[in-house]
Amino acid sequence: MENQNFPGLEAAQKKTMANQMSQEPMEPLVFNVMPRVKSDGNIVSPTIKNEEPTIIDRNIVAEQSWFSRYKFYLIGLIVLLVAGPLVYYVSTKIGGRDSESDVVLVDSPALENHTESSTASSTEAQTITTPEEWRQRYFPVDFNDPIVCGDQADPDMDGLLNVQEYARQTDPNNKDSDKDGLADGDEIAVFMSDPLNARTSGNKDYQDADYFRGGYNLSDDSPMTQQQKDDLGRLMSEKGLHEPTISSLGDALNDLYHFSAPVPQTQDSNATSTASTTLDSSIDLSAEAKQGRDAQRTLTIGNFGIALTKYYDDNKIYPQTSDMETMYAKVKVYMKTGANPKDPINQEPYVYRYEANADRSDFTLSYYSETVNQLIQKHSKDAYEAREKEEAAVNNDRRKTDLDTLRTALLLYSRNNAPDDESYVFPSPEEYKIKLVPDYVIQIPKDPKTGKDYDYQVSETSDSFTLKATYDYPSPGVTGYLCNIVECRDY
Repeated sequence: MENQNFPGLEAAQKKTMANQMSQEPMEPLVFNVMPRVKSDGNIVSPTIKNEEPTIIDRNIVAEQSWFSRYKFYLIGLIVLLVAGPLVYYVSTKIGGRDSESDVVLVDSPALENHTESSTASSTEAQTITTPEEWRQRYFPVDFNDPIVCGDQADPDMDGLLNVQEYARQTDPNNKDSDKDGLADGDEIAVFMSDPLNARTSGNKDYQDADYFRGGYNLSDDSPMTQQQKDDLGRLMSEKGLHEPTISSLGDALNDLYHFSAPVPQTQDSNATSTASTTLDSSIDLSAEAKQGRDAQRTLTIGNFGIALTKYYDDNKIYPQTSDMETMYAKVKVYMKTGANPKDPINQEPYVYRYEANADRSDFTLSYYSETVNQLIQKHSKDAYEAREKEEAAVNNDRRKTDLDTLRTALLLYSRNNAPDDESYVFPSPEEYKIKLVPDYVIQIPKDPKTGKDYDYQVSETSDSFTLKATYDYPSPGVTGYLCNIVECRDY
């Protein structure tokens, strides 16, 4: 409606508004475009009352000629207000859900379930029980990284976990250890063949994949019955297949066993399939490349966690943000080296995430692992432990340097004080500080953590000595560092 049709009304309104502005503070302007519908979620058909629209009741009575002029516009507006909700109700109840409803009712619960299971599985994946010698053989760089070497990890994605690869003596970095065209995990779980023998049947002319491609039994070279094919097809559907099995058997999977495999199956086929179909084609998806990116993720998230603990020590709270780059800007000063707050792929689900809890006394850092197809989460407790281990490594290196220095000083002392070149003589524990300082060493170093003297022992004949330092977080089977006349080494 236009106020220009009522000049008297417009003047009255201006005068009223001026009086109100002079008498009381101005309230924030509210623009009422369309009343918000308040309901309990159920759409109810509106009831049309046979009464004059309230919009007219709220206005000063105008000339009858004006109503006659605009009555058709008012009637059209009322029809739209009534017909709109009615059309929406019919389309949603009869025509089916729209795409947004599908996301809410179908996708969201699946995502929640996947997140919970991934978090639980990541704890299992971090367990390592395989011998270190075996891990160093197959994972010389990451032999202590649970993401790559954990019992529940499957770096080659052949269906066999690391602990199973070790038990069966297969190669954890090779999908097909015997190169017969079948994945190691499929040979064990589906085909009942030997993953270390390309010719399980003993027939030197055919490999294992040849039998199943043609529909023959390994046991006696006989053609499979239809029942045997159906049983094998059901087992394929139940257990899933991996590469190179899918490529090796090809059309035979559907023609003989009625098994359809559009993409290779993995430990988390839904997450992997979704990610792999949307990733840039230029990204290297080989096992080696995935392991390298996961190693980078582990290091980066670990460095961020350590920096966050140092930020907390100074500020008594963690940064309140959910943006990785904002968090990085706050903790950058606490980092020894630069870091990239973006994942090597930086595409869902491969992104870094940070979030502080409500009182900012804890945080969650997370990344998605390509090698185990799981969400890996780190909290302040993990970060403080990593920080202690990092500081322990620095202290342990310092202990080695200190004992090497003391050993050199003791050998120089012996050379200058022994009766001949073939003899050795070393000061007693009670006087060795006085004897060595300042002629052979500026000062006697102490343990960087405890501040105590290193253990120094001399033989009864004073011709040999032993220096010892105890490590923080030592490796299995190691206690510390030892020096004597002959050498310095771990003990």
